Amino acid sequence: MSKGGLMTMTRNLADALGPDHVRVNQLNIGWTLTENEYAVKLSDGLPPDWPEQLPACAAPSGRLLTPEDIAAAALYWVSPESRPVSGTVADLEQYPIIGRIPNQELSGNEVSFVSSAEFNPVTADLSPTLSPK
Repeated sequence: MSKGGLMTMTRNLADALGPDHVRVNQLNIGWTLTENEYAVKLSDGLPPDWPEQLPACAAPSGRLLTPEDIAAAALYWVSPESRPVSGTVADLEQYPIIGRIPNQELSGNEVSFVSSAEFNPVTADLSPTLSPK
């Protein structure tokens, strides 16, 4: 099922089950700094301290989203504090680019995208191009 399908299902279930006091919410988890993701970035050639050396464009809050952050958010959604809320799709995303662009975390890189006029969905390489400044 697609993310859009899950979002629709979440809202429809919340609508259908709400009268029975059943809450249905969805968490869309973005790129998260897990042990595996850290190892992948090391294999991509980033230095061991790369999470502490991110430029502001890669981590505007000054740090990356961690599994502990996700756990804290999940605890809120199952707690009594969130009881009035149902049918919500919450995006837990620190910045939409992290994890989607290879080695975007390296400082000194610019990201360029193909314009919509140049985009051909049949032959498209959906990977953005990185080039040093």
